[in-house]
Amino acid sequence: MTARDDNVAPGFIFLTPRTIYPGRTGPTILDKDGHVVWFHRQSFRLSAQNLRPQVYLGKPVLTWSLSPPLLREGEVLSRGATKHNTYDVIADQSYRIIKRVRAVGRGVITNGHDFVITRRNTALVLGSRAVPRRLKRYGGPKAGRIVDDLVQEIDIRTGRVLFSWSSAAHLPLSESMARFPKNGYWDPFHFNSVSQDSDGNLLVSARHTSTVYKISRRSGRILWKLGGKHSSFRMRRAARFYYQHDAVRQADGTITLFDNGATADDKSHERESQAKRLRLDMKRKTATLVTDFKHPSGRGLATSQGNASVLPNGDVFVGWGISPWFSEHAPDGRLLFGARFSSVWHHSYRAFKGAWSARPTTKPSLYARVTAGRVAAYVSWNGATDVANWRLLAGPDKSSLTEIGTSPWADFETKLVFDGAPAFVQVQGLDAAGTVLGASKVVKASQS
Repeated sequence: MTARDDNVAPGFIFLTPRTIYPGRTGPTILDKDGHVVWFHRQSFRLSAQNLRPQVYLGKPVLTWSLSPPLLREGEVLSRGATKHNTYDVIADQSYRIIKRVRAVGRGVITNGHDFVITRRNTALVLGSRAVPRRLKRYGGPKAGRIVDDLVQEIDIRTGRVLFSWSSAAHLPLSESMARFPKNGYWDPFHFNSVSQDSDGNLLVSARHTSTVYKISRRSGRILWKLGGKHSSFRMRRAARFYYQHDAVRQADGTITLFDNGATADDKSHERESQAKRLRLDMKRKTATLVTDFKHPSGRGLATSQGNASVLPNGDVFVGWGISPWFSEHAPDGRLLFGARFSSVWHHSYRAFKGAWSARPTTKPSLYARVTAGRVAAYVSWNGATDVANWRLLAGPDKSSLTEIGTSPWADFETKLVFDGAPAFVQVQGLDAAGTVLGASKVVKASQS
């Protein structure tokens, strides 16, 4: 952690640590000080991304996406990806998965770059498929294949497609800024975010055209283009962006996005990445920079991934993608909080901050050891967000336990140390008011 202001917004931090090497990572929740609250370990065959709190059927839920690990920075169609092993999940407040949502269509996989639950309990999802195209004029083979990105609205309850929009059917390949690969499919558009605009139409971020498209939800017509080769707006220099992620309309009418400024293959445009807030003048057709949010280390380049979200108090929380940082900024851009993964091989596709309350169905875990007349108890309860204190009960047998002390929650695993040499112990998790939220099994203390 490089910065920690007392005025940061309340809430938990939501990450999906990833690594370019095989490793068992998974969705992770931190408290505002960086302590792990919940960790859901994935298998080697799956990689998680995009963990965030949302609302479904009027109740708080967690959502994230799963797919086989990507082997190359910027990939969208990973090797081994199928419609069965690529999907978005919705979990309730006990972390039980209640829905799996997939993009629909022949040869379509769910690419997991975004998953948005709407107020009408539908989901905005992104899908991808390979389609044939003549590519000789773009430096490829006469008969080649491209990645066709899809925007879909899915009825979560039934899985029915309510809206589907194909990039290959609506966008000319000439808008792409992506170099043609030496082998494999060309990925000319690379959709990485979809969001609902204030008028109900859709905003879609296409990384490989450096453009945000506004799409009519009724007709599928492109209403305007922001950035790229054929922008509908005159871009002031400070407002320009390249290879961006996460375009979202905010309540004040501005649009926030994460300006990567580069890819692993093209670093010719910008030397550093920034999150930006832009204002569009619809009459003059201009786009101007309102505020930029700089890397917490002073200068950093994130050649893939990243996001920026506005918190309820007006702060902006930024995930720096492949640059292994996440940060919180005041509305004027001032850095309030900055932290990074301890290993440079770990990064998170996005990072979010928000309210979350959960109680797992499992019991707290407890191990205790008695040494020289003192008992040391190690306790954890994966995902329990509301534990403020731990109460340790102890006694000579399982049926006669009494309280011997209380300690505050300190970390994912909290160590409690009290005088005494009990044969058996049990721990209770208490909320801030002292109410018992859950209790461990009664365990026998190890004697040494």
